[in-house]
Amino acid sequence: MSSLGCGARIWAEDNSNRLADNFPIMSNELCTPKILICPSDQIRKPAESWATFSTNTCSYEILRPGMPDTDWTNAYFRCLIHGHLGFADGTVFDGHQRRTKWP
Repeated sequence: MSSLGCGARIWAEDNSNRLADNFPIMSNELCTPKILICPSDQIRKPAESWATFSTNTCSYEILRPGMPDTDWTNAYFRCLIHGHLGFADGTVFDGHQRRTKWP
């Protein structure tokens, strides 16, 4: 989820400092749609390409499409499996604390 938040912020830098409305338009930053499946998701299968991507091949939902990339207070997306919240600064709130994968 940290990588998704960072990818969203990189995308926003080239797009009026607004976060994307959907995941496919960030395909250059996310590289593969396989990153959009939570490792714990036992229901959905990852899309093999962006051409086959759909909400059925994604474990995450965007909560605030188009929000400013400087808004690090509000969650940008959520894991449908765990309810964890992802932010544009790359941090993730797991229900207990907000953390990052970076040291």
